[in-house]
Amino acid sequence: MEQAKKDLGKLAILELGRDLLLGFHCKGCGRYEPVDELLGKVDEAKRICEYCGKTRDAEIISRLDRSELQADRPLSELCVPQGEVLAVRGGKNGDRLRLFELTGDVERFWG
Repeated sequence: MEQAKKDLGKLAILELGRDLLLGFHCKGCGRYEPVDELLGKVDEAKRICEYCGKTRDAEIISRLDRSELQADRPLSELCVPQGEVLAVRGGKNGDRLRLFELTGDVERFWG
């Protein structure tokens, strides 16, 4: 995000390219369960609270800006694989786009 901020300004938004389920919040009993999995990999039955039986609200993200708590987490914790190409939008109107390749695995494939 630091390179994106330099290129696009402080309002840069990182598109994760996937929906990430951060966790479930139960309004019935107030419990929160962290998940940190791709949304498509989580069974719908997990929405039911194991403590009170109510349907829980899902906390889902698909993009990040610097104001979000998740913005300081490593991308690997957000289910973004090495070698991925991510889009970052910015500029005054969000009309500028930069693509960044996560090249942490270049040695493994091309070394």
